Amino acid sequence: MGKGYKTGVGSDYFKIGPLKLIGDGSLGARTAYMTQPYNDDDSTCGIPIYTQEQLDEMVEYAHKNGMHVVIHCIGDKIMYMVVEAMEKALKKYPKEDHRHGIVHCQITTKELLDKFKELKLHAYIQSIFLDYDINIVEDRIGKERAKYTYNFKTLMDSGVITSNGSDCPVELPDVMNGVQCAVTRKTLDGKGTFLTGTSFKCRRSNQILHNNGRLWFF
Repeated sequence: MGKGYKTGVGSDYFKIGPLKLIGDGSLGARTAYMTQPYNDDDSTCGIPIYTQEQLDEMVEYAHKNGMHVVIHCIGDKIMYMVVEAMEKALKKYPKEDHRHGIVHCQITTKELLDKFKELKLHAYIQSIFLDYDINIVEDRIGKERAKYTYNFKTLMDSGVITSNGSDCPVELPDVMNGVQCAVTRKTLDGKGTFLTGTSFKCRRSNQILHNNGRLWFF
């Protein structure tokens, strides 16, 4: 950034994208950073990669230098921290079309869902995660907290720009698997059925896979 590189710099063949940071770990490994201890291991709330002060500093620096910031957030606690950092930067250096966002957006709360809309954050989701996480989410965080997880349709219905991706190379680069999970809210082999009220119609699933991702980057 000190040499002038920022989001959008480049040519029709190669352009600088957003700055991506990793905020926490994963639900499966119990390293996603939560506000409350894990339901099946009350000795841990997960692991944050950065302190609040570090997030504040990095997000502000990128924001004021013209970089879009996207941050990997699985747990609700790290999402609160990231939202706080982005809100601080936007208050200090207001920008309408900032295009900052959160990647994964899995363990949310009603307050966090509202903050996405208020701050105009982009939700970068990966519905393919449902294929595995349906089997563990209620064990990890309990049924009550699980009601506010993977609420991708809720985000989109509230006006939040939401785009879906394959999460390759962690997952296979088969976007149709993600579409299947987004529409059925089941595992790929037909098990589960999780929060069916938040499933997408096929046409809308195509929109978040193609149109919304393109809208946010170009």
